[in-house]
Amino acid sequence: MKAFLDGAELKLPSPTLRVALSLARESAEASRRVIVEATIDGEPCRNDWLESPPETEMPNAEVRFVSAEPTSLVSTTFSELADVLLSAKTAQIEVCEDLRGGRYDKAFTQLEEIVGVWEMVRRGVEEGTRLVGLPLEHFLVSAGTTPAGERDSRVELLTGHVGRLVDLLADLKSAVQSKDWAGLADLLGHDLVDAADTWRRILKDMAATVLKTR
Repeated sequence: MKAFLDGAELKLPSPTLRVALSLARESAEASRRVIVEATIDGEPCRNDWLESPPETEMPNAEVRFVSAEPTSLVSTTFSELADVLLSAKTAQIEVCEDLRGGRYDKAFTQLEEIVGVWEMVRRGVEEGTRLVGLPLEHFLVSAGTTPAGERDSRVELLTGHVGRLVDLLADLKSAVQSKDWAGLADLLGHDLVDAADTWRRILKDMAATVLKTR
């Protein structure tokens, strides 16, 4: 097996993916970088192999790893999640209207994607802050806008917003499980619409904060 990190060959003690990945991660971490891409013989490496690399020897394989500077990666991820929430907000309003109109099949098709987006936001915030070594308590985010529509100069702790998001997602799942379609419509059309606006602002603030730590 031949293994490369950002084009530089790694010296492997044995030709297994487990060894190659471990060595690549150690080398990347030594340079304060993280692995963001892995290919085997030109094809993307399977996710389950990245999570639990096989110890089977692959003597003829060529493995290539690409690393990135974590603060730029995480900042970009936060910005991209903010953009995704804009589409999710529109979808939530549509599902709300479909539920109130009794168009359940159509609503459920989009609902799964919406839940997936919010889970991605929650997971992205938790994993992103951990990746750059900043606790949630480190982040102060804008309190929103004033009654006049101007950006509020006050700041709030991120931890409170994360807690409220977790509660909202729990309420969302509970409404689905209990088939409370009216309650689900209210959550999607009101609470989570407001949350989408709030979290778009939060994620943009977080993206800027992370870049300042470089």
